[in-house]
Amino acid sequence: MAQFDPSNDAPQARPWYSDFLFVRLFQGFRLARQLSTLSLALLGVITLFVGGWILDAFTPRSVQVVRQIVPAQRSITGQPGGFNVLSELDAYVADPAVRQDLPGARQDMRESNVAMLSAMLTDQLEMNNLANADAILSGDALGAVAHDYDDALPEALDVLEQRYDARRRALRDEFESQSYSRTERDEQEIRLESRLNDLEASYDQVVMGLLSGQQPAGALESDLARLIVVDAAAGDQAAQRELVQKHINGLRNALALARTYRVAKLAQPQGIFCAFVDFKLTQLRSLIDALIWQHKFAAVKQHAVALARGGNWLLSFHPIFSIFLVLMALVIWAIIGGAICRIAALQVAREERLGAFKALQFSMSKFLGFFTAPLLPIGLIAIISVLILLGGLLGAIPGIGEFIAGLLMPLALVGGFVIAIVAVGLAAGFPLMFPTIAVEASDGFDAISKAFSYVLYRPWRTAFYYLVATVYGGICYLFVHLFAFLMLVSVHAAAGLAMNWDSSSLAESRGKLDAIWPIPLLSDLQPAINWSSLNWTEAAGAGLICLWVALVVAAVLAFVVALYFSLSTITYLLLRKHVDDTDLEDVYVEHPIEELAQETPAETPSSAEEPPALPQDQPADQTLEETQPGDEQKPAE
Repeated sequence: MAQFDPSNDAPQARPWYSDFLFVRLFQGFRLARQLSTLSLALLGVITLFVGGWILDAFTPRSVQVVRQIVPAQRSITGQPGGFNVLSELDAYVADPAVRQDLPGARQDMRESNVAMLSAMLTDQLEMNNLANADAILSGDALGAVAHDYDDALPEALDVLEQRYDARRRALRDEFESQSYSRTERDEQEIRLESRLNDLEASYDQVVMGLLSGQQPAGALESDLARLIVVDAAAGDQAAQRELVQKHINGLRNALALARTYRVAKLAQPQGIFCAFVDFKLTQLRSLIDALIWQHKFAAVKQHAVALARGGNWLLSFHPIFSIFLVLMALVIWAIIGGAICRIAALQVAREERLGAFKALQFSMSKFLGFFTAPLLPIGLIAIISVLILLGGLLGAIPGIGEFIAGLLMPLALVGGFVIAIVAVGLAAGFPLMFPTIAVEASDGFDAISKAFSYVLYRPWRTAFYYLVATVYGGICYLFVHLFAFLMLVSVHAAAGLAMNWDSSSLAESRGKLDAIWPIPLLSDLQPAINWSSLNWTEAAGAGLICLWVALVVAAVLAFVVALYFSLSTITYLLLRKHVDDTDLEDVYVEHPIEELAQETPAETPSSAEEPPALPQDQPADQTLEETQPGDEQKPAE
């Protein structure tokens, strides 16, 4: 037999970070970038957006988000323009007066749009003011303007291109027809190039005005005068002047139609989900920019307050939509988030890989717990609030109500105390609810109990873990966002070297790729496309490119979701270790019956075989366990 060697039983060296459990949070990036978790999160993001768009489609027009067209010197894109767009959500967040009376502000916005568009439509469509108001409020104004705009745009672009080419040729012919000395010729060549550049800039300005409508009335008159001039070489000067005036009037009309079409389009109400998501993403981007790059903490506070006010706007003025949206989101993330938490729990605790399909099977089996865990505290708050409301009704009884209110005030204070405790526990413990069910395979009541107890017993440790996870998660997001930006920009640059040799069909000054796919920006990975400047083939290509780029942007959001659930799971395991003294490796694992049958330690002898005979000198009651493995059986003497 081998002898025991104490030197072989020396304890193994532990990693330096074994005493600092919070460093396990740094496993979040590795968990979030896995194909299983990332694909599940991407499925959840896509499902949520599709569901939100469906809710917007079924939302009545009367309750959709009102957008007001505000005259301004510069447009929302920073380019020369005659109007800005202000939604009711923007006005609610920025203006205290609107927060006091949002229904009245919505009506004022509608009346302002009607007044602005009525003047435009009267000139363009020859409609009376009453018909204009009805058309604007019913949404028919956009279709009426779009029909005339679609008819006038191709002709205007064709005339503009002909005039631009003719003017370039005239300038070059004028230069070639003159005789200059060598010094004068160099000076005139420089002057010619300058005039050609100015002519091209005017052409681009008018083209963009026709395609986008972002220009104040009369802003392009000097550009039209530079592009469309009387041909001095033509014989009939009177006819030439008449043709020039006709072309200028046609372009003016087309520019006015483009501006009216854009105003009518932007004046249409917006879906609640789309407006809310656009607002949230814009504020989050501004908050990150102010915090990371500008270090303006006052701006960070301002954007954080704006995010809170945006949520209050949704709950206060669109409660029915909010209920459907919250229930839909809860169903989606109960399934997707529960599956991601299960994958993270098994990998962090037991180093076991779990596929996306099996994780979904687990979350579906525990769906009721995942779904009800956040709703039970909300239901308790609602019940207590109703009881306090009933007490307030008793207090409204004339004569005796004040006395009853005084007697019931202690009960109301107790109810308010419970509401405060539950609200704080829900806000701080919500990230721990899904991981509780994923780790313990329990129900919603256990998720609430453990989440609340961990937050209340270890508030500072919980806050520390949340802070580390937030900072670490922000760094991971910035890295992934920058990676996606570099990927899109490199593809755009490489493809643009070839595709931009060909120009856009309606604007020859722009390359084809730049027209159908604007170059991504670090602050906006998917800039808006000017669809009105594309023909049907370019629009089809732009739609496909937009779909794939949107998938990349959705993948960035999916990474954030996967990272959130992964970090929440690790945080739960760490808090459970400190509060309950439970090993991190302790995770519920369900073994199927087939696996248990395969794990039986030894096979029993079949009934056909006889047990081996015992030696004669061995007692009959000696068990097999008493026989040493290395002993040899000696024959009886």
